[in-house]
Amino acid sequence: MSLEDILKSLVGLKLIGSSRAANMECFKFGELTKVGKNIYGKYALHIQCPWRIVNSKKILIASDDLFEQPGNLTEYDPDFEWDMPNGNDRDQKLKLFFEENTPKVKKTYLSKFGDLIITFENEIELSLFPSLSKQSEYSEYWRIFDSKKEDSKHFVYSAIGLEIE
Repeated sequence: MSLEDILKSLVGLKLIGSSRAANMECFKFGELTKVGKNIYGKYALHIQCPWRIVNSKKILIASDDLFEQPGNLTEYDPDFEWDMPNGNDRDQKLKLFFEENTPKVKKTYLSKFGDLIITFENEIELSLFPSLSKQSEYSEYWRIFDSKKEDSKHFVYSAIGLEIE
């Protein structure tokens, strides 16, 4: 299976949830499967570059919301810790988003620089836009893989380009 095959396979699947490891967001597509404490979708998209979810009117959620206090707090809390689960604006907005939405993928677009745009029904769009030019082993932008197969190939986009692990 190629990266193009996986991206085509997303069409028709629902974006059904996400989780987070540090600042990396992990989106889940397709039917959920629970294994122990872990919940998997058919495909997983792990993002380590800037991203955002928009509709036709505004940015709904953006990657940097992670570093904002939750809600509409106007006074800075010196004890704010962004990495606490549900303790930041991004986590809370994503939770609310998935309570109200499970949008179905309509199409995908991949640029030669690793920009990935996933268009959903109801004019919702997830955009990934790599913003690091340094080519190193630590320049991963995102990866996608079949999370239901232990030996699934990981298609990894970085400043170096596409790699398969």
